[in-house]
Parts: sequence; structure tokens; C-alpha cells
Amino acid sequence: MIMNDRIIGQVKRINGPVIEVMGITDAEMFELVWVGNEHLIGELIKLEQDCAVVQVYEDTTGIAPYDPVFGAGMQLSVELGPGMVGTIYDGIQRPLEKIREISGIFIKTIRKFFYFFQKNKKNNFSKKKFF
Repeated sequence: MIMNDRIIGQVKRINGPVIEVMGITDAEMFELVWVGNEHLIGELIKLEQDCAVVQVYEDTTGIAPYDPVFGAGMQLSVELGPGMVGTIYDGIQRPLEKIREISGIFIKTIRKFFYFFQKNKKNNFSKKKFF
């Protein structure tokens, strides 16, 4: 996932994980967005003229009105494959075990994106076991 500097609007109002964004330009429904200078991961869930509503999937503490909202130009998605087997993820495909290693036994807010999908992991799945 590559972050760009395409600002699509500014934070107008914050209500928990739901953020109202003003001054929207060049945005699409369900677009992956990063909110504020902390680049919190969110998704554009409502779009009307020059306003939008964003669902943020992280703790919004510290986000303030007029913070920038960056557009990714793509929808929120996850990668599927054998690398997922045997790992438990949060809602935006961050492995909980790796989060625990970084933040300790009590999971704290992780204000950075990291990618731990194991693309080279092999799966010993056999259809004969199931059919």
C-alpha cells in the first residue's frame, strides 16, 4: 500500500470513529483514505457534493478539525492467500501477534501501517482430506 499526498478534503467534525469531511474534491465512494497527519486508515462511506463521511478503523484521538484527508485512489481491500493461514488479523489485516510484539500485552493504538503478509508461505491443503 503506497501513500500519496493527494489531499481530498479536510476534517470538519469528529464523532468517535466517524468523521465528517469538507471541501471534498476528486474522491470516490468506498475509497481508502488516510486521516490527519497520523494517516489513520479509513474508508469513505458517504459522499454528497463537497462533503463526505469517513469511517476510521483506528482510534481518532488527536484528530482535529481542518486536519487533511488523503485519498488513496483505490478501495479498501485485503490480500488473500496461504500467508493468512495460522494468523489472526484485526479488521484491516494487521496481524494481532505482531501488534502485541510492538505494543505489549495491552494493545495500544498503532499509528503506523505495517505489512506482514507472508507471500512465500506454503499451504499443505489437499482436496483428498475433505472429499
